[in-house]
Amino acid sequence: MSHADRLAASTALCSTRELIVFGSDARYTLVPTLLFDETESTHEEIVRICNEPLIYSMLFASAFEGRRYERDDALRFLDWGDAGWEEATHFVYVITDATGAIAGAIDIKSPTFSSAEIGYWLSAEHSGVMTAAVVAITSLAHDAGFVELHALVRPENERSARVLTRAGFERAGNVDREGRVYDRYARPTRSQ
Repeated sequence: MSHADRLAASTALCSTRELIVFGSDARYTLVPTLLFDETESTHEEIVRICNEPLIYSMLFASAFEGRRYERDDALRFLDWGDAGWEEATHFVYVITDATGAIAGAIDIKSPTFSSAEIGYWLSAEHSGVMTAAVVAITSLAHDAGFVELHALVRPENERSARVLTRAGFERAGNVDREGRVYDRYARPTRSQ
């Protein structure tokens, strides 16, 4: 993909999107990290969420070798998100609640139009929001020209598998990454 194509995708993706959470009046928004006004409380929210047992065990325990997720990690995460938008290499959104507090994050991990990987995390305090976020990012990806999105899920992470299934993803085999086997879920960005 050319740099111009990546920049066009970045421009198409870089907008906020209200989330419709079925069965709830709660209001949530997808906000590109580049457009998000971070504060000291933002960093504290990210640290708290990323140290929640399920999120920490699935995403950070192995890499951090037991070290807690800290403020510097939150700063690096937000800087990495901003750099992805600026370089059009990955596209990170924070999920905010009605007060503007962070509830989670979701990203498109590459500008590979044919099939880009997504990843996400969400605080246990905001259960039920991630399906809406995955549906929204699928729509944004379609508008930007992506053909398919996929996610890699640990077999024991049944909650994440259910989120993807509710969002229209189907199981599409297994992937071995760095000695760990993941279930692969995929979905065309355009509804069939």
